[in-house]
Amino acid sequence: RIFVDVSAFPRRILAAVLDAIRAAVADGVLVNLTLAYRLAVFSRPSDRPAPANRRVAPVHRNMAGWPRAPGLPVHLIVGLGYERGKALGAVEYIQPVHLSLFFPESPEVRFAKQVQTRNHELLEVVREESVFHYPVMDPAAQFALLSSLLQAMVTNSKPVLLPFGPKIFYAVCLLISFRFSEVSVWHVSGEEDEPASQVRPSSHVTFASLSLRADSKAA
Repeated sequence: RIFVDVSAFPRRILAAVLDAIRAAVADGVLVNLTLAYRLAVFSRPSDRPAPANRRVAPVHRNMAGWPRAPGLPVHLIVGLGYERGKALGAVEYIQPVHLSLFFPESPEVRFAKQVQTRNHELLEVVREESVFHYPVMDPAAQFALLSSLLQAMVTNSKPVLLPFGPKIFYAVCLLISFRFSEVSVWHVSGEEDEPASQVRPSSHVTFASLSLRADSKAA
């Protein structure tokens, strides 16, 4: 039994932790995993420019994806967050053929306005049917929505997940890559360069419990 508070880890370390769990499952260990997430109280993000995108690449070598056939077009799924300009910069770097956006719906209602403002360039160019709203505090719903979309995508495209925004969505994307070996999860460097901030925890907490075994991956 393993309990992981995804609120507490930098993203690349969280990827390494979950990959170590994946490796244990591959060795035949039955893992009962619980992910915990506490939403922070809304705080207005800094208006300073975000650190430059020094590196845009798979977050971990075991989460780089393996398409069913060479030459498939890239379908980029971007989770939106506070990061001003970083998502747009990453999209321009990857230059996908298809683009979908995941917009977080949070109990902290002011968060949505900031996400809208800081990603308006992307939201203006993506068709409405390619923007998916997901509940931040319902990781099971996130997993189900992503699984449904990816089930169709993997047959004719190479899906790439770029999960900015809440860390619980990022953790769900990492878990999705366990189920779909074709899917790649990418990370944009720069988080490590941002100054530490003192955020206050809110009263909103969620948990996701799942069993991982070699024959069924995620249940």
